[in-house]
Amino acid sequence: MRISYNWLKEFVKLDLSPDELAERLTLTGTEIEKVEHIFPQFKGVVTARITSIEKRNKLTICQVDGGGASVTVVCGAPNVQSGQIVPLALPGALLPGGRKIGIKTFDEVESQGMICSEKELGLSDYGEGIMVLEEEHPLGIPLEEALCLNDYILDADLTPNRPDCMSLLGVAREVAAILHLPLNLPPLPSPPQTKGEIPRVEVEDGKGCPRYTARIIGGVKISPSPFWLRRKLESAGLRAVNNVVDITNFVMIERGQPLHSFDWDKIRDQRIIVRRSLPGESLVTLDNQERRLEEGTLLICDGKGPVAIAGIMGGMDTEVGEGTKNLLLESAYFDPHLVRRGAKSLGLASESSQRFERGVDPFGLLPAQERATELFCRLAGAKAVGPIADISPSPPSSPRIRLREKKVSQVLGVTLNQKRLTDLLSPLGFAPKGKGIFAVPGYRPDVTREIDLIEEVARIYGYDKIPSDNQARGALPARITERERRLRKVREILSGLGLREVITNSLVDPRWIEAIGYKGELVRLLNPLSQELSCLRPTLLPSLLWVAGLNLRRGIREVRIYEVGKVFSPEEGTRLSGLILGDQSPPYWGEREKGINFYSLKGIVETFLGLLRLGRGRFIPQNDPPYEEGRTALLMLGKKEIGILGKLSSQVSSRFDLEEEVFCFELDMDSVLELVPTGFKFVPPSRFPPAKRDLAILVDQEIPAGEISEAILKLGSPLVKDVSLFDLYQGKQIPPGEKSLAFSLWFSSPHSTLTDQEVERVQERILQGLQDKFGARIRC
Repeated sequence: MRISYNWLKEFVKLDLSPDELAERLTLTGTEIEKVEHIFPQFKGVVTARITSIEKRNKLTICQVDGGGASVTVVCGAPNVQSGQIVPLALPGALLPGGRKIGIKTFDEVESQGMICSEKELGLSDYGEGIMVLEEEHPLGIPLEEALCLNDYILDADLTPNRPDCMSLLGVAREVAAILHLPLNLPPLPSPPQTKGEIPRVEVEDGKGCPRYTARIIGGVKISPSPFWLRRKLESAGLRAVNNVVDITNFVMIERGQPLHSFDWDKIRDQRIIVRRSLPGESLVTLDNQERRLEEGTLLICDGKGPVAIAGIMGGMDTEVGEGTKNLLLESAYFDPHLVRRGAKSLGLASESSQRFERGVDPFGLLPAQERATELFCRLAGAKAVGPIADISPSPPSSPRIRLREKKVSQVLGVTLNQKRLTDLLSPLGFAPKGKGIFAVPGYRPDVTREIDLIEEVARIYGYDKIPSDNQARGALPARITERERRLRKVREILSGLGLREVITNSLVDPRWIEAIGYKGELVRLLNPLSQELSCLRPTLLPSLLWVAGLNLRRGIREVRIYEVGKVFSPEEGTRLSGLILGDQSPPYWGEREKGINFYSLKGIVETFLGLLRLGRGRFIPQNDPPYEEGRTALLMLGKKEIGILGKLSSQVSSRFDLEEEVFCFELDMDSVLELVPTGFKFVPPSRFPPAKRDLAILVDQEIPAGEISEAILKLGSPLVKDVSLFDLYQGKQIPPGEKSLAFSLWFSSPHSTLTDQEVERVQERILQGLQDKFGARIRC
């Protein structure tokens, strides 16, 4: 945001230098990156009045009053008239390019100076005639003083949450509050008005457009804008076009409210409709580009179709041109999220969209209308036709926030009473409503909580006034959500299992995703910084493989890592992914390193689930890339699939320059966290000794041992407390296509010591159930 120091002084009477002002603004949160001095490139040019003229051939002999004696100046410009206030370069004056003015003779008439054009003064490229000053000025004063050409531009780096500072009025309000000075608002005189009908406006999407105002401006004369208006737009970094376009841009810069002018005579059916775009719709925008509109984009339409993309850019069909006589002036409030989505989908950003995306003042629509109308009447010879249409499907309201003195003291470490708080906040527009309640102005959508008001108090009170020996102490209370509490537990468990947490970028190289064989849809960036950061990750696995390779290249041979992070596939979700590789270090000296395998990984996952009180889970053999066949399993909790684990295929490992065997798991954390019980009940261990029995059975080799373990627990309930597999055998004594499984069963009762007969009855029931369900038989 470029801020003209001279323009700012129209709102606030400043005694500070531009550099001092920049320092004060920066200290209170509006960072000024630099101060640029803008000064004229001429010397010795003064204001003067042409008192009389005499035509001679193609020249005009002018008598010019420069505040002293009248001088004769010969001029060849076509627009010279008596009574004009003009810039006069007297003999000895210097113009841009080092041109020095002297006394010259034309057609036997001595010219004692030069009446200058804007181009000759270096003020613009317009050189078809002399420059005529629009307002009365004292004669004989330096032109740079009369036109305030000696200016300073403050370049502000605004944060996205401060849309109010994207206007001169907003910055002036800040300055006035900081310096405790009055704020001078420009008057809004009633413009001349003729009778007419109110414009027909239909708002079909009240959520996307909570408020829309429109007014007809008649009898417009298109012409170049006066110099003062062009100069102010240039100081803000905008190019002057014509008086109509320049007026809407001027009001936007001054008040922060984007406006749009339609050629009213080109609006079909003479009505405006605000709605969402339909499939297949397009619009040729003012930059002469045909835009294919994403379904759901907010549009301004007439009776036949789209005429503008709401809050972003108008259309060519209703553009204001040389033949425009009547305008429809739009001043509206559009939903920031819809404008941002439309601008991103079209790859189209504008000064208007930047303001709408951050949130404009819904209460500032009518003042902006009145200000623009007054300028149209003054600078374009127009008149307001009929009343303003003001449609509010969702009328705006001012949020109210309670500000407690005790809370201010706790946070800032200073004691401020309610009157002092009101004095600090009122200049910013926060209206006191009694009992510590303040109404938030519409131009401050960033203020939603009590702590936000406290921040405003601190800024205006002055951070430098908060004494260092009276600071608030202790941690500020912050509630931790149940989800965050569970995530902390997840990290605590995994760290206890010997895994180290890593944090990687959500943006990844699509070649990584291709390397692991991912077949789903990718979320790609429209304007990525590089190919390596061009899509959002659909899985955490490639990032962990990259980290593993980075560690191996630095000589770390044993890698145990995990990450909890967001993935986009394309829906956003939270995943937990872990990776282990390298030999496992022995717990004691003298023992050999132990190689890891699938069961090492399975043990980590089972222990993790157990410590979250989620039970054992079921592991179902799976053949799913990028994992190796026969060493991969789906993880089920109940009937819900929550993840996968296994050995990474060597083809995938080699793509990441990993020669070692790599074992990985990835879990859907959103599902896991939902299943974690919120509480648990303590059950004391039985006072009676348990009974242990071993059971060896023959089953089909395709039946997972986990399913049999679950069946034993269900069939033996409530006396069977635990089941563990201790042997798996396939060999000569086992029939082909079968395997031998041996389980240890633990029986216990909280009421008495179990007899052998009770245990045998339960064991017989288990054997019968396994035979019925799996065709199992006892191995002899």
